[in-house]
Amino acid sequence: MPTRTQFLLTHDPDLNNLRSPALIEIYKFWLGLRTGAVLPARSDFHPTDLPPNLMPHIAIADVIRNGSDLRFQWRLVGTHITEGTGRDVAGRYFDDVYGGDNHDDLVAAYLRIARNGAPLRWHGDCQFVDKEWMMTEVVGMPLSENGRTVDKLFMGMVFSQNVDLG
Repeated sequence: MPTRTQFLLTHDPDLNNLRSPALIEIYKFWLGLRTGAVLPARSDFHPTDLPPNLMPHIAIADVIRNGSDLRFQWRLVGTHITEGTGRDVAGRYFDDVYGGDNHDDLVAAYLRIARNGAPLRWHGDCQFVDKEWMMTEVVGMPLSENGRTVDKLFMGMVFSQNVDLG
Protein backbone atom coordinates (compact mmCIF):
# COMPACT_ATOMS: atom_id res chain seq x y z
CA MET A 1 0.00 0.00 0.00
CA PRO A 2 1.22 3.53 -0.73
CA THR A 3 2.55 5.83 1.95
CA ARG A 4 1.66 8.99 0.04
CA THR A 5 -1.17 10.28 -2.12
CA GLN A 6 -0.65 10.22 -5.90
CA PHE A 7 -2.64 11.72 -8.79
CA LEU A 8 -2.53 11.28 -12.56
CA LEU A 9 -5.16 13.79 -13.64
CA THR A 10 -6.24 15.61 -16.78
CA HIS A 11 -8.01 18.99 -16.65
CA ASP A 12 -10.92 19.44 -19.05
CA PRO A 13 -12.86 22.73 -19.28
CA ASP A 14 -15.54 21.11 -21.50
CA LEU A 15 -18.28 20.12 -19.05
CA ASN A 16 -20.11 18.30 -21.86
CA ASN A 17 -17.52 15.55 -21.29
CA LEU A 18 -18.82 14.71 -17.80
CA ARG A 19 -19.42 10.95 -17.62
CA SER A 20 -20.76 10.34 -14.12
CA PRO A 21 -24.56 10.71 -13.88
CA ALA A 22 -24.14 12.07 -10.33
CA LEU A 23 -21.74 14.78 -11.49
CA ILE A 24 -23.97 15.69 -14.43
CA GLU A 25 -26.84 16.23 -11.97
CA ILE A 26 -24.64 18.27 -9.62
CA TYR A 27 -23.46 20.44 -12.52
CA LYS A 28 -27.05 20.97 -13.72
CA PHE A 29 -27.99 21.97 -10.15
CA TRP A 30 -25.21 24.60 -10.16
CA LEU A 31 -26.27 25.86 -13.61
CA GLY A 32 -29.81 26.28 -12.27
CA LEU A 33 -28.46 28.62 -9.58
CA ARG A 34 -26.73 30.91 -12.09
CA THR A 35 -28.31 34.15 -13.20
CA GLY A 36 -26.78 35.06 -16.55
CA ALA A 37 -23.09 35.83 -16.12
CA VAL A 38 -23.43 36.26 -12.35
CA LEU A 39 -21.92 33.42 -10.34
CA PRO A 40 -24.21 31.75 -7.81
CA ALA A 41 -23.55 32.30 -4.11
CA ARG A 42 -23.29 29.76 -1.32
CA SER A 43 -26.27 31.52 0.26
CA ASP A 44 -28.37 30.67 -2.83
CA PHE A 45 -28.80 27.07 -1.69
CA HIS A 46 -28.54 24.61 1.15
CA PRO A 47 -26.78 21.31 0.40
CA THR A 48 -29.98 19.49 1.33
CA ASP A 49 -31.61 21.18 -1.69
CA LEU A 50 -29.77 18.53 -3.71
CA PRO A 51 -31.36 15.10 -4.11
CA PRO A 52 -30.21 12.81 -1.24
CA ASN A 53 -28.31 10.48 -3.60
CA LEU A 54 -25.99 13.37 -4.55
CA MET A 55 -25.12 14.54 -1.03
CA PRO A 56 -22.32 11.97 -0.51
CA HIS A 57 -20.57 13.28 -3.65
CA ILE A 58 -20.36 16.98 -2.80
CA ALA A 59 -17.76 19.11 -1.07
CA ILE A 60 -17.52 22.83 -0.41
CA ALA A 61 -14.23 24.64 0.17
CA ASP A 62 -13.59 28.24 1.22
CA VAL A 63 -11.28 30.30 -0.98
CA ILE A 64 -9.08 32.32 1.36
CA ARG A 65 -7.42 35.30 -0.31
CA ASN A 66 -4.27 37.00 0.95
CA GLY A 67 -3.35 39.44 -1.78
CA SER A 68 -2.68 37.34 -4.87
CA ASP A 69 -2.13 34.18 -2.81
CA LEU A 70 -5.00 31.73 -2.48
CA ARG A 71 -5.56 29.02 0.09
CA PHE A 72 -8.42 26.52 0.32
CA GLN A 73 -10.15 25.18 3.41
CA TRP A 74 -12.59 22.28 3.28
CA ARG A 75 -15.96 23.11 4.85
CA LEU A 76 -18.24 20.24 3.86
CA VAL A 77 -17.12 16.84 2.60
CA GLY A 78 -19.58 14.12 1.58
CA THR A 79 -19.34 10.54 2.79
CA HIS A 80 -18.46 9.11 -0.65
CA ILE A 81 -15.46 11.45 -0.73
CA THR A 82 -14.44 10.62 2.84
CA GLU A 83 -14.69 6.89 2.13
CA GLY A 84 -12.88 7.21 -1.22
CA THR A 85 -9.97 9.17 0.22
CA GLY A 86 -9.88 7.27 3.51
CA ARG A 87 -10.01 10.42 5.63
CA ASP A 88 -12.30 13.22 6.72
CA VAL A 89 -10.74 16.54 5.72
CA ALA A 90 -13.61 18.84 6.76
CA GLY A 91 -12.21 21.95 8.44
CA ARG A 92 -8.66 21.31 7.21
CA TYR A 93 -6.59 23.39 4.83
CA PHE A 94 -5.86 21.86 1.44
CA ASP A 95 -2.11 22.39 1.73
CA ASP A 96 -2.07 20.66 5.12
CA VAL A 97 -3.76 17.60 3.63
CA TYR A 98 -1.96 17.35 0.28
CA GLY A 99 1.71 18.20 0.49
CA GLY A 100 4.76 17.46 -1.57
CA ASP A 101 4.84 16.92 -5.31
CA ASN A 102 1.11 16.32 -5.60
CA HIS A 103 0.12 19.62 -4.06
CA ASP A 104 1.10 21.78 -7.06
CA ASP A 105 -0.53 19.51 -9.64
CA LEU A 106 -3.76 19.11 -7.71
CA VAL A 107 -4.09 22.70 -6.49
CA ALA A 108 -3.75 23.91 -10.10
CA ALA A 109 -7.36 22.86 -10.74
CA TYR A 110 -8.63 24.70 -7.67
CA LEU A 111 -6.61 27.81 -8.54
CA ARG A 112 -7.93 27.77 -12.10
CA ILE A 113 -11.55 27.76 -10.91
CA ALA A 114 -10.94 30.45 -8.27
CA ARG A 115 -9.05 32.75 -10.65
CA ASN A 116 -11.15 32.24 -13.80
CA GLY A 117 -14.58 31.96 -12.20
CA ALA A 118 -15.43 29.08 -14.53
CA PRO A 119 -16.24 25.44 -13.77
CA LEU A 120 -13.72 22.72 -14.56
CA ARG A 121 -13.78 18.95 -14.91
CA TRP A 122 -10.79 16.77 -14.10
CA HIS A 123 -10.44 13.04 -14.29
CA GLY A 124 -7.91 10.27 -14.11
CA ASP A 125 -6.31 7.96 -11.60
CA CYS A 126 -5.62 8.60 -7.95
CA GLN A 127 -4.20 6.66 -5.05
CA PHE A 128 -4.64 7.73 -1.46
CA VAL A 129 -2.57 6.55 1.49
CA ASP A 130 -3.41 2.91 2.29
CA LYS A 131 -5.74 2.67 -0.74
CA GLU A 132 -5.59 1.01 -4.15
CA TRP A 133 -5.51 3.06 -7.37
CA MET A 134 -8.96 4.37 -8.32
CA MET A 135 -10.57 6.17 -11.22
CA THR A 136 -11.89 9.62 -10.33
CA GLU A 137 -13.94 12.30 -11.98
CA VAL A 138 -14.44 15.72 -10.40
CA VAL A 139 -16.41 18.81 -11.33
CA GLY A 140 -15.47 22.03 -9.57
CA MET A 141 -17.75 25.05 -9.75
CA PRO A 142 -17.21 28.58 -8.44
CA LEU A 143 -19.45 30.30 -5.90
CA SER A 144 -19.38 34.02 -5.16
CA GLU A 145 -21.30 36.17 -2.69
CA ASN A 146 -20.77 39.28 -4.85
CA GLY A 147 -21.35 37.44 -8.16
CA ARG A 148 -17.79 38.01 -9.41
CA THR A 149 -15.03 37.16 -6.92
CA VAL A 150 -14.90 33.44 -6.19
CA ASP A 151 -15.05 32.82 -2.44
CA LYS A 152 -16.06 29.15 -2.37
CA LEU A 153 -15.68 26.07 -4.53
CA PHE A 154 -18.62 23.71 -4.93
CA MET A 155 -17.32 20.29 -5.87
CA GLY A 156 -18.79 17.02 -7.07
CA MET A 157 -16.54 13.94 -6.84
CA VAL A 158 -16.81 10.31 -7.84
CA PHE A 159 -14.27 7.59 -7.04
CA SER A 160 -14.51 4.09 -8.47
CA GLN A 161 -12.48 0.92 -8.85
CA ASN A 162 -14.33 0.41 -12.16
CA VAL A 163 -13.82 2.22 -15.45
CA ASP A 164 -17.52 3.16 -15.36
CA LEU A 165 -17.74 6.15 -13.02
CA GLY A 166 -21.55 6.00 -12.92
